[in-house]
Amino acid sequence: MSHHQRNNSGERPVSGSTGDDASARLSEVLARAVRDPEVQETELRGAVGGFVRALKAHGRPPEQVLVALKGHVSRAIEPRPAGDAERALMARSVEWCIAEYYRVD
Repeated sequence: MSHHQRNNSGERPVSGSTGDDASARLSEVLARAVRDPEVQETELRGAVGGFVRALKAHGRPPEQVLVALKGHVSRAIEPRPAGDAERALMARSVEWCIAEYYRVD
């Protein structure tokens, strides 16, 4: 699939190692956070921030970044019913995503 084609969700995949690395890192940290609520919030927030920065650097608009992030969180919590902890994880991730996308350095 070229970087101009869309996947089944209608999103253009992120091309380049930076986006791929950030995506893999986010998936790994989210998977650990779902299994172990003691995963450090700073590590989780850092992974969300890295993912957002990578997609933004590739020209993705905020709504696509948010949809992509929600997809990662949903896949991480998918095997289990969404309880309070899972909803909180989604809410925090979305909040961090928006804050990072619009952050001014």
